[in-house]
Amino acid sequence: MTELRLDEPFFRIEPAEAKVLMEKGVRVVDVREPQEYAEVRIPGSTLVPLGALIRSPREFLGEGAILFICSEGIRSAVACETAAAIGLDEVYNLEGGTQRWETEGHPIESRHGSGGVIAEGVAGAQALQLDFLQSGERLIRIHRFRYLRAVGCTMGGLILSVEESLGEVRDPSKRCTARPDHPERVPRPEFTVYAENVEAALRALIEKIRPRRAPEVFLPTE
Repeated sequence: MTELRLDEPFFRIEPAEAKVLMEKGVRVVDVREPQEYAEVRIPGSTLVPLGALIRSPREFLGEGAILFICSEGIRSAVACETAAAIGLDEVYNLEGGTQRWETEGHPIESRHGSGGVIAEGVAGAQALQLDFLQSGERLIRIHRFRYLRAVGCTMGGLILSVEESLGEVRDPSKRCTARPDHPERVPRPEFTVYAENVEAALRALIEKIRPRRAPEVFLPTE
């Protein structure tokens, strides 16, 4: 069922509702990474990885209604915030993402099926290079997202960083650590969260910082 939260400038919709919008011609943008899109995708969707979208939202979005999707509905919610921040007022997020879409029996395309459309100018994913580790070191992958929201008549944003452990961890529920990122300032302790995966960590962090002003997120420099 379509849901519009008072603190969010977009609609959360279920797969059945998304299918109706797609049949009406609403644009569908998939904000996952190229390798995820190659494995499984919703027919008719266009790939624009979240990082590229955040860097140049006006280049990729244009005008009109738009439906964002990802694997679970977290990255796409960030994309929705970005679209709303540049003035789009009919923005939809597919709750549960491609995972729920496929689970509920809606059509998909896969690596072995027909090809989808990849947005021009989006670079392919780079392979992860693993080096030898010294004793006691832990291999991590760092993901960075720009969380945009309207601030008065302009856009304001925070950089969110998620450190994902690529090795064994003692507590799987803390495999990913998310916190606001700043080149000079340290985030307050209450804004560091832990989760089993990147999307869950990002979701929890956004829920914490959504009602807060940027100055309240970081510790004073003095």
